[in-house]
Amino acid sequence: MEKRYRVCTVQSHVVSGYCGNKAATFPMQLLGFDVDILNTVEFSNHTGFPVFTGKRTPPEEIKTLIDGLNKNGLTKAWTHVLTGYIGLPETLSIIKNAVESLKEQKPDLIWVCDPVMGDNGQLYVPEAVIPLYRSMIGVADLITPNLFEAEIITDIKITSLATAKQAMAKMHYLGCPNVLITSMSLPAKDIPNGLIAEDNIMYCMGSTLLPGNAGVLKQPTQFLISFPRYSGYFTGTGDVLAAVLTARYQHALDAPASHTSETPLLTATLAAIKTLNAIIKRTFDYQQIHVSPKEIFQINSPDRLSRPASAVHRCELHIIQSKDAIDTPPDTSLVQYALV
Repeated sequence: MEKRYRVCTVQSHVVSGYCGNKAATFPMQLLGFDVDILNTVEFSNHTGFPVFTGKRTPPEEIKTLIDGLNKNGLTKAWTHVLTGYIGLPETLSIIKNAVESLKEQKPDLIWVCDPVMGDNGQLYVPEAVIPLYRSMIGVADLITPNLFEAEIITDIKITSLATAKQAMAKMHYLGCPNVLITSMSLPAKDIPNGLIAEDNIMYCMGSTLLPGNAGVLKQPTQFLISFPRYSGYFTGTGDVLAAVLTARYQHALDAPASHTSETPLLTATLAAIKTLNAIIKRTFDYQQIHVSPKEIFQINSPDRLSRPASAVHRCELHIIQSKDAIDTPPDTSLVQYALV
């Protein structure tokens, strides 16, 4: 019989636009997953607009929803859990306890944890969530922090390939077998031969700690992927990446054993990055025509209230229009990888 997968995705929700669960649901459904959706916030639109309305889901309501699912035995159908923006430490603690309990019953449940805490040096959740995420790493099967979040979790400033490896080792030490730092810049001297080292290139770095024989020190398999940086305005890209990665990681586990050096994480990340690159490129091409340089400048202003709402709306990710790229990641020379 065909394997069936059901994921519970625990993230934010917006009525209009694409971020959080709105960005994650369609790609995972398209890739063959049934999707159960638990919304941690209900906003009119993402917070990059000059105005947003709505509210956070109270922690007690999250607990009530999980209790109802448990009483009907519906959580037993979950093969995967994907967590993104949660925000409140009380809610994060409830989710952590629920997933831990579920993994005790179903050890093969895969938890992909995107520890959404901040970006570009700015924390936008209470500091109380930081130790919670550190304690959750040992339960997660795959964690996908951005550069800033990886630094917060590990207390290591990542400025080079060597310090990135140190941060990876710290997250492995905390108990997670698969780590992906989703976006980072590196000095040119650290870029392996074969990868592009230019200002308009970003990198993601992954590491898998494979099981070793008793008494043998385990060495991680690590890789670096280069991909283009586009000069537009994009929100929800990390949510799309984590969602596609969740499905592609399972697909890689299901595939026949490979004789190549690719781990399931590398195979899944390559596919996910190619898909995300295609979505961003399609969105960027639309912005080039329909959003003026002046509007892009205004949108990127730190003064959110001065941003033109109509222009922000025209910058929403073209996820539905990129159905083909989600279903079949385009083969492109713009996305390259090297083992490091």
